Amino acid sequence: MRIDCDVDETAPAQQCMTRNAIREILEMATIKAPLRMDTTYVRKTRMMTTVDGRVHPKFINKLEFILESESDQLASKIAETNNEIEIRKRLIRQRDTDDLEQLFEHRVKEEIEFFGWVGDTFFRPIAVHAMKLSLQEYTIKNVDVNQQSMMTLESCGGINSKYWEVQFKRARWGSGYYHAVVCTTSRIKYHVNIEKAKLEIDSYEKTKQALNTKMDSLQIVPPPRIEGSSEESVSPPRTEDSSEENVSSNEWKQKMSKIGSYHKILELTRAAKLPVNDFLKLANAGVYQGSDVICQATALEKYLMEEFGL
Repeated sequence: MRIDCDVDETAPAQQCMTRNAIREILEMATIKAPLRMDTTYVRKTRMMTTVDGRVHPKFINKLEFILESESDQLASKIAETNNEIEIRKRLIRQRDTDDLEQLFEHRVKEEIEFFGWVGDTFFRPIAVHAMKLSLQEYTIKNVDVNQQSMMTLESCGGINSKYWEVQFKRARWGSGYYHAVVCTTSRIKYHVNIEKAKLEIDSYEKTKQALNTKMDSLQIVPPPRIEGSSEESVSPPRTEDSSEENVSSNEWKQKMSKIGSYHKILELTRAAKLPVNDFLKLANAGVYQGSDVICQATALEKYLMEEFGL
C-alpha cells in the first residue's frame, strides 16, 4: 500500500487515491489487536550488541573485585538467583493474561471490474473467495471482520474452535474488501512458556533455599523479606559475639546493593533483546551514537554506573 505524500493539488485523481489509501489504513487499524508496550521487546541492533559485548566483561570484573569473602560469593549467588526468579515472574505477569494475540490475518480487495473475456463469456462473473486458518494448537477466542460490499456465503469454526474458514464474494458490482483478524489469548498462546517459567521458578527457589542454608552455616542470618521487595536482602555476617561485627550493617547493605546492581547490568548487557521502554531509554541516552565502538563502550559504561548508582 503506497501513499504519495507530495500530491499535486491540481491533480484530483492523485488526491483521491491518497485519501483512499489513508482511509484503508485507518480502517485496517480498527480491528488490529492493540499493542501492549509493557510486553513488547526490541532486538538490539548489531552495533548495540558489539558495544555491549565490550562492556559486559568489564562489569564481570567489577563484580568479582568486590566479592572478597565466601559470604560475598554466597550473597552474589543469591542476588543472581533472585534476578532469574524475577525475570520469570515478569514473564508470567506479562503473558498469563486475556490480552488478544493474533493468529491469522488476511485481506482481499477487489476493484470495479465489469467486462473482460473469461472463456467464452464477455461479462466477468463475481468471484468467490475463501480464507482459511487450518487446524492448529490454539483455541480461537476472537474473530474480527471488517468488510465493505462483500457477502459471506459460508463460515465454520471460529470462536472456541481451533480452525476458521469462510467463503465470500462481492455483494454487487463495484469495489469492495474483506479483512479478517483471528486471535487467541496470551494465556493460551504462551501456555508452554508460562508453565516452563513456573517450573524454573520452583527450581531456582530450591537453589536459593540451599544457598540460604549455607549462609546459616556461616552464621549469616537473613532478615525477614521486605514487603513489596522482589529481592531478598542478607544481613551482615556476625561472630558468636554480636558486638564484634565483621562489617558494619551500613557497609554490608551498600555492598549488597552493589552486587544486585551489577547482576542487573550483566543481564542488561547480555540480553539479545530488551523491553521497549529500556531500549528507548538507552537509545535516548545517546550512548550508542557515532561509529567508534571504543568511545561508545566508554559512554555506556559511564552511563550504567551512574544509572545504577555505582
